[in-house]
Amino acid sequence: MTKLEILKNDIKKLGNLAVAFSGGVDSSLLLKVAADVLGENTLALTVKSPYMSLREIDEAVEFAKFYGIRHEIFEVGIADEIKL
Repeated sequence: MTKLEILKNDIKKLGNLAVAFSGGVDSSLLLKVAADVLGENTLALTVKSPYMSLREIDEAVEFAKFYGIRHEIFEVGIADEIKL
């Protein structure tokens, strides 16, 4: 069994999945595999903050739109950040 088959089986067991989606390679792969396995039971979640470029947000939006994946964007400002 390949690593991809193992990932698909693990995702299938979940039944639904929300993926923290930055639009990068890792989260894009996970999101696409989850959408292939779970269909409408997959949700992409992207956090928009001052530290993330608009290009990255646009790419995440376009990726989710292209594959027909539900996508929510949460905007976080500097005042909303947790102080350590």
